[in-house]
Amino acid sequence: MGSAFSCKCTNPDCGYEATISGGKDCGFCGVVESMVCLDAHFDTFLDIYPEAYEHDYGFLRPIIPEVVGKFMGCGDFANGFARVRCDHCDHEYLLPFSCKGRWFCPSCHQKKVQLFGALLAETVLAPVPHRHFTFTIPKMLRPYFRFHRGLIKELCRIAHRCLAEFQRTTLGLPEGTTGVVMAIHTFGEYLDFHPHLHALVADGLFVDSRLFHVMPDVSLAPLEELFRARVITFLVKKGLLPPERARMLRGWTHSGFNVHRSQRVPPRNRVFRYAPYIEIFGDGEAKEEPKGAKA
Repeated sequence: MGSAFSCKCTNPDCGYEATISGGKDCGFCGVVESMVCLDAHFDTFLDIYPEAYEHDYGFLRPIIPEVVGKFMGCGDFANGFARVRCDHCDHEYLLPFSCKGRWFCPSCHQKKVQLFGALLAETVLAPVPHRHFTFTIPKMLRPYFRFHRGLIKELCRIAHRCLAEFQRTTLGLPEGTTGVVMAIHTFGEYLDFHPHLHALVADGLFVDSRLFHVMPDVSLAPLEELFRARVITFLVKKGLLPPERARMLRGWTHSGFNVHRSQRVPPRNRVFRYAPYIEIFGDGEAKEEPKGAKA
C-alpha cells in the first residue's frame, strides 16, 4: 500500500533489485531550483525582514531560518553520508543524508507523506468508514492567530470537541468515543496566512462494547454553528475579540466560518490521497482509534 519501494543496484552489470521498507523519495525535481533561489536571496530577506515585513507578519520565528538552513544542507556530502553496498555484487556508492524536513523540502516531504499514509492505514485507523473534514475561520479573525500562534492549538482542540459533541448528539450516544487524526495548516493556496484544520474522522462513534455506530447523512449546519460559537467565545474570553465585533459575527448569516466534509471513504481504502493534508508537522494532534471495533 505504498509503504515499500524497489531499490536497484547502480552497477549496470549487476541489475540486482531489492524491496526497501518506506515511501519512495520523490519530488527531487524542484529541490535544486529552490536551493539556488534561497542561496541568492535568503540572506537579503533576513536583513530586510524587520523593516519590511515584521509590522504585517510579526516577528520572524526562529524555526524559519532553522528549516531553511537544514534544507540548504540536504543531500550535501559534507553533512554526512551512508555507504550503500549491493549484497549481490558488492558494488558500493555513497548516499548523502537528507534534511528529513516536512513541507519545505519537496523531496523529504514526499517521502514522509507516503510513510505517514502507510502508518495511518496499517497501525492507526480502525477498519471503519472515514471522512475528510476541513474547518476554516473568517479573514477577520486570522490576525489574532497570526500574532498569537499558541492559539492555533486551541483552535484544534475546539474543533475536536465540537466534532465529538456533534457526533454524540446525532447518534444519541453521550459516552461514545470519536476517532480523529487532525492537522493544523497555516497557509492557503496562495501561500497567504490562512489557519485552518484538516481532519480524518471516523464516520461514527466507538462504544465500550467494541461496536462502531455509523453516522447518518445529516447536515453539518449544527456543527458549523457550534464551531463558530465556540471560537468567538474563546477569543472574547482571551480579551482579543471586542464584544461588539463578537455580536456582529454572531449575527451574520454568512460569517466566514465553514466546516466541509468529503464523501464517506470505505475502511482502509484510498486514505493515501488524504495524507498530504493530514500529515502532521509538529502542531497537529493524533488520537489512536480503538482497536478491534466492529461496524
